[in-house]
Amino acid sequence: MQRLDAIVRGDAHLLDQLHAVDFVLCTPSGETWSREHYLGGLVDGTIN
Repeated sequence: MQRLDAIVRGDAHLLDQLHAVDFVLCTPSGETWSREHYLGGLVDGTIN
């Protein structure tokens, strides 16, 4: 629940703490997003 709350609030500090340094997201379309791309999108609202 802590991760979901951080996503909803766009809490950059907590999201940074909750995701491993080597985190990589694989999207359903097969794209891979770096930790920085994913977390940046959550914080700036481009990923919702």
